[in-house]
Amino acid sequence: MSDEQDFNTVEPEPTQAINLLTYLGHSMVSANEEVEVEWTRSGNAVKFTVYVPSADMGKVIGKGGRIANAIRTLVRVAGAKDGVETSVEFSEAR
Repeated sequence: MSDEQDFNTVEPEPTQAINLLTYLGHSMVSANEEVEVEWTRSGNAVKFTVYVPSADMGKVIGKGGRIANAIRTLVRVAGAKDGVETSVEFSEAR
């Protein structure tokens, strides 16, 4: 047994999910320069936090959370193509 790490194992970056979430976020708000997408990785799971201006939060969440859930579903599919599990949270811009 060797103590060497396997440097050939590279965790895939969720580029399709990032691009999709950024596009959707910017498309839905009036002040799109205020939309930020941050992500953190924990193993094979990626957690996205989308910061949206408070005035546009209702547009992004939608009635009963329908739009937010649709966005989560789309990002989950894009994440699957990237080989990662995703979760998406929406928060007011800082």
